[in-house]
Order: sequence, then C-alpha cells, then structure tokens
Amino acid sequence: MFDHLLPVSYDQPDMTREAIGEALDAGFTHIVLGLSAPYPDNVARWVTDQLITKNRQKEKSVS
Repeated sequence: MFDHLLPVSYDQPDMTREAIGEALDAGFTHIVLGLSAPYPDNVARWVTDQLITKNRQKEKSVS
C-alpha cells in the first residue's frame, strides 16, 4: 500500500483537489489529508463536501 500525505488548503480547495487527483493518477492508494489548525467549524463535513465529494464528481465526469 502506498501512502501520500497532502497538506490541505482551506482557502484554495481546488489546489487540494488537484493534488488528490494527481496522487491517485500516480498510483497512490492511500491519501492522508494534513489538516492544519486552526480548524474551521465542522472541518470533517468541509473535507467531505469540498474535497472528497467534489473530487469523486470530477472523476465521474471525466470517465
């Protein structure tokens, strides 16, 4: 299993989504998102909505 740590940008989620896509394309199968403090309110929901869900929607539209 390959692990890859990606820093998360709260201000520029597009950059983080792009980095996730690049890591997946490079063959990484396990991505660790590095969240920095201070954490925004409801950070887990934000990560799900802004990074995971939108990244999956992008993958579906490309394929």
